[in-house]
Amino acid sequence: MTKPEFQKELKERITPGVKPSHLKKLKRSKSEGDIPKTPTSVPVKKSQSQLEIPLTQPSPEKTLTELQAQIRFHSQTAQNYLKSLQVSQAKVSELEEQLKNKSLNQLTALDNSLFARHKSLKD
Repeated sequence: MTKPEFQKELKERITPGVKPSHLKKLKRSKSEGDIPKTPTSVPVKKSQSQLEIPLTQPSPEKTLTELQAQIRFHSQTAQNYLKSLQVSQAKVSELEEQLKNKSLNQLTALDNSLFARHKSLKD
């Protein structure tokens, strides 16, 4: 770098508030000779994920039929789950009713036995 170029660069870098120690820390731009050259003969390999990407897009008709098949599958699955849920809810309701009736029967039996004990204590 020649002296006039260096002075011009210094004038560009010097602004109010810049200390001389800061000038040393500033990096100079590299000239073309300072940049290491990379070999250009190395072939670039495609990644595995790039190899898996299809080069052509499927036709819109094929895409439409695939999406319709997926819709039918998910619709059928949802209907099956709904039927299963309805059956399970019916069983739960039935079991709750049985439990309620059983507890009422037990309560009446307990009430009868307590009433009988109370009557025997009175006598």
